[in-house]
Amino acid sequence: MPVMELKEYKDCSILNKLKQEEDCPKMLLTITNFAFSKMVQNLMHQLDSEFESKRGRPAYPRTLLLIVVLYCFSIDIANYTKMEEECKKNKFLLIVTCGLKPSRNSFANFLNKSDAKVIKKVFIATLVLLNDLHFLDFVKLFVDGTDAIVRASRNNKITPKDVERLKLMNEWNLLHNNTSKSINSTIKGLEEKLEFYKNDEEMCKTINSILKRINLYNTNIFSKLDMYSTILNERNIGSVSVSFPESCWMKTKKGIYDFAFNLQEIMTENHIILTGMLLTQSNDWKTIKDVLKNIYETIDLFIEMQREFGERRNYSEIRKRIREHILIADSGYFSTENLYHLFINKINALVMPKKLSEDHNNSLRRENGYKEKRKKSTKKRFHKS
Repeated sequence: MPVMELKEYKDCSILNKLKQEEDCPKMLLTITNFAFSKMVQNLMHQLDSEFESKRGRPAYPRTLLLIVVLYCFSIDIANYTKMEEECKKNKFLLIVTCGLKPSRNSFANFLNKSDAKVIKKVFIATLVLLNDLHFLDFVKLFVDGTDAIVRASRNNKITPKDVERLKLMNEWNLLHNNTSKSINSTIKGLEEKLEFYKNDEEMCKTINSILKRINLYNTNIFSKLDMYSTILNERNIGSVSVSFPESCWMKTKKGIYDFAFNLQEIMTENHIILTGMLLTQSNDWKTIKDVLKNIYETIDLFIEMQREFGERRNYSEIRKRIREHILIADSGYFSTENLYHLFINKINALVMPKKLSEDHNNSLRRENGYKEKRKKSTKKRFHKS
C-alpha cells in the first residue's frame, strides 16, 4: 500500500497541538518530539519506503505508529488490541493520529515485520541524544537476564511424534486449511482411516491422537515442519512451541515452567540501557559471548549514527571507554565458558562466585528468620546398621 505523504502528516502540526493541551502527558510530548527529530525521521522514511506502491489504500505513516507504540509502552500497554482501543478513546492519541484509526494488525506488522536493524537504530537514536547531553557513560556496565514469556499457550507445542503425524497426514492428503468446512472434511477422512485400520491397534492410536488435536494438523503448520524438526534435533528437546518455535522451555520468575526467551539487558552505571537481546538459552551460563558481540555491534552502529546526526565528535573517547569498561554480573554468569570469553576478549569483569552468593543469601535468610537453602547433594550416604 502507498504510504500517506509524510509532508501531509507533518503539516498537522501535531507537536504544537499537543502543547496547547494543558493536561497533555509530558511523556507523550517527549516521544512526539523525539519521533519528529531529523534522526528518527530519516529512519522512519526507510520503513515507509517498504510500503511504497500505487495499489491499495494508503498505509499508516511509520512515525504515527512509532509515537503510539512508544507511548502505549510507557503506560504499560503492550497488547495490540488494547493499543487499537487506546487510539479510539485517548484524546491525545486522537491528536497524534490526525483522525486515522490504526488497527491491531497495523501495530503487529510494524513491530514484527519492520526491518530489525532500522528498529534497533531507533533505540540507538536515544543513545545519540544522551551522548550529546553528556549523560552517557561506559565506566561500568551491568548485565542481567530475565525471562520474556511468549504470548502463546505453553500447552500448544509440537513433539517429534507430532512431526511424524504431520508427515503422515500430508501423505494421506488430509491436512486442512483452518476453515470449518476443511476441518470437517479432515475429520471425516480420519474416521474413514479408522475404519480401514480397525485391526491395527498402533495406527488407530495414532489417528485418535490426531483427532484430539485436529487444529494442529493444518497446511500452515506443515509448511514450517523443517524449522520445527531442525530445532528439535539441534537442541535435543522433547517439544517446541507452535507459535514461537525458537523460544525455550524455562523456569520463569513466577516459579513455573513456560516457553520464553532469555532477555539479556546491559545497563550503564547511571541506569541507561545500552543494549539488549533475546536469546534461546534457559540460563545465563553461556551468554557472555553473545552479550559481548551485541555490545560491540551496538557501539559500531552508535558511532555511525553519532557521526551522521550527533553534535559531539567523541568517537575516540567512546572506543576507549568501551575497551576499558568493567562488566559486572551476578553469580548466574559464573561459569567456565563465560569466564573464558571474558578472558580472551580482555574484558575487566566482576562476576560473583556461586559459593560466595550462596553464603551471602543464606546469611540474609538467617537474619530474617528463614531457613537456609542447601543444594541437594549427589553423594550417597550410607548408614551403619
